[in-house]
Amino acid sequence: MAKTCHVCPSRGSCIMAGVEREGLDRFSGALLRYPIRGKGRSVFNQGGSNNAFVFLCNGVVKTVKNLPDGSDVILEALSPFSVINVPPEGETSRHPFSAVTISALTELASIKKEDLFSLLDSFPRMSDNLCGHVSRRFVTSFNMLSAMQLEVRRRILAVLWFFRGAWKADDRAGYVSIPLTQGELAQLVQTTPETISRTLRQLREGKIVRISPEGEISVAEAALRDYLNESPS
Repeated sequence: MAKTCHVCPSRGSCIMAGVEREGLDRFSGALLRYPIRGKGRSVFNQGGSNNAFVFLCNGVVKTVKNLPDGSDVILEALSPFSVINVPPEGETSRHPFSAVTISALTELASIKKEDLFSLLDSFPRMSDNLCGHVSRRFVTSFNMLSAMQLEVRRRILAVLWFFRGAWKADDRAGYVSIPLTQGELAQLVQTTPETISRTLRQLREGKIVRISPEGEISVAEAALRDYLNESPS
């Protein structure tokens, strides 16, 4: 894990992009950095104390809402750079959802609310970057809600497209590995595992997705882009 923000590979896309050196120094010095090894590990739990901003520096994290009936709903799959938690309102703020790792290695950094607010006041570019990040997250969330009105096949493709930033092309054929199980994908698109399995099989026949013998899913980004941009028949 990068020891300072000066050498972080995600610096160009995080809230420090374009911020002067003094701001970068102060922000980097105020961070608590820590790795989490293993998939399915808790970053924080719903209802737990929420008194700092938590940043995702490397890896993939899902946010999960526990419903009153005991079931879980995946809200987002986040990749670097992302603010994982809802900004804390005060010392008694609680997390409204949980965050769980879905990558083998996840690197995080946190900063106390008052320290970040002080920096935002001193460095307007940092404040603009944070506002832009939050705005883009709102747009993605709105588009996700709209996509839930589509039929299941297009809903799956839309969800994979929205979350393409959480994974990278892993071979020359342009297939992108997706660190989600079929069950997690079913939660994201709000359908049953049986429907997911059947639809993925159809997409595999169309060479839009591949499924390994171990059940790992990958999607052809070019084919996905062409499919979602096609004119309705």
